[in-house]
Amino acid sequence: MFGKYTDKYLIGIVVGSIVLVITSMFMVQSMPEPSYKDGISPESVAHNYLLALRQDDYVRAYGYLSMQLDGYPQTADEFEDLVLNNSWDFRIDDNDNVQTEVIEVDIEDDRAGVLVRETTFYSGGIFSDGYDSSTFRMTLRLDNEVWKIRSASQYWSNCLSDSSAC
Repeated sequence: MFGKYTDKYLIGIVVGSIVLVITSMFMVQSMPEPSYKDGISPESVAHNYLLALRQDDYVRAYGYLSMQLDGYPQTADEFEDLVLNNSWDFRIDDNDNVQTEVIEVDIEDDRAGVLVRETTFYSGGIFSDGYDSSTFRMTLRLDNEVWKIRSASQYWSNCLSDSSAC
């Protein structure tokens, strides 16, 4: 008699697990692909810069940098070399497991602060939630009526802010 109940519980657990896996796969497949925004506002510039880095489009990412940076690369190729040689700073090695989202923008005259949430997904154990979330800040300024990135605490190299750092 004990065996009949055990079989029912086991079958319930297996069926529940299969339903959970199928539901998870459906949710992941139905998520929209990230896309570029208009690039007019500070939050859209920050979003586009981070998306360009994630998609290895360094020419596009370079276009969002302020030319007023002390370590401004003279060409997009120089910027690409900087990113590839400092992949840890730009976090390009973890592209598949990371999601970024602009969560707050503070604009004051020609300056803007953008707060970004970075969520890193990982495979965890049964008691793990499978992700870790943190925030970082980006600073932008209006350069010729266009928002450009002046600094960031992630996805950035000190070489951009201080040419003597490299």
